[in-house]
Amino acid sequence: MNPEISIIIPVYKAEKYLRRCLDSVLSQTLSNWECILVDDGSPDQSGAICDEYAAKDSRFRVIHKPNGGVSSARNEGLDTAKGEFICFIDSDDWVGPKYLEHLHFLESDLVISGLFNVNEKGKIIKTKEFKNALFELSKIGLNEFERTVFSSKGPYCKRYRRTIIESNNIRFEEGIHASEDFLFVLSYIGKCKTIQTSQMIDYYYQHNYGSLVSCVWSFDDELKLNYLFKKVIVSLSTVFPESILRLLEKYRCTLLYRAINSIYLMERKDVRLAKLKELKTIDFGYGVSFNKLYFEHSWKFGLLHWLYRVNLFSIYDFVKTHIK
Repeated sequence: MNPEISIIIPVYKAEKYLRRCLDSVLSQTLSNWECILVDDGSPDQSGAICDEYAAKDSRFRVIHKPNGGVSSARNEGLDTAKGEFICFIDSDDWVGPKYLEHLHFLESDLVISGLFNVNEKGKIIKTKEFKNALFELSKIGLNEFERTVFSSKGPYCKRYRRTIIESNNIRFEEGIHASEDFLFVLSYIGKCKTIQTSQMIDYYYQHNYGSLVSCVWSFDDELKLNYLFKKVIVSLSTVFPESILRLLEKYRCTLLYRAINSIYLMERKDVRLAKLKELKTIDFGYGVSFNKLYFEHSWKFGLLHWLYRVNLFSIYDFVKTHIK
């Protein structure tokens, strides 16, 4: 008999917290689950810990693979999952004993629950919570979308139908290092009919300072991220009203901040100027202007915004590099 739900946990350098995570899975009141542990070439003892839990409970399955990143690990888990439903847990997080039970017995295509943000000592520092509500995707408005999907961009705290994932070949985008989880969520939502939020809070998300979110990657990687978001937004144009598409385009605009910052990892001025001009050619729909968004409440960013808008790239570059 196939499991009711497949839990996918990517594992990399997680030995400090992994047992806490896996013990929380073992404590679930819903017993018909499988937990796919994807050891992503971890150099510490994480792989051995995975094997230890698989040896004492056959519901744990371990995949050892060369390091390929978190998207690669999650995709490996999706390729082998057998459950009717899918959920993701990060290896440094943990869940309450009724987490799977609360997610499983709701009928929607996508279920979203709240979470506790905790620090490295396990102390709750912030709570994200929802009301019990059911939304038809064809009727969801901007406010409901912002309160549900847009406020919960990660793949965790959600329950997915595996048939929707597999029939539409939805996977995490490999080769990018930020927002790839939100791309996955948006791609999945585009194939849903209903979204349900739950007031239950059973997920403990550990906030680790210095995470990948604050990193800046190469210009090509950041530009690829932007194009992938454009592709997803276009695919959603038959699903969502213009107000939601405009919100997603505005989010895509903010990703160009990252692309601009990546330019300043380069040493040659002529290369930087060429990349700035390239960014100006990017198309935005739904009346959203990146130029208007490139503004912060300081004289420097106001000046940079104006210089960029009027194509004075050499002066822009001078201000960016010389005025602190």
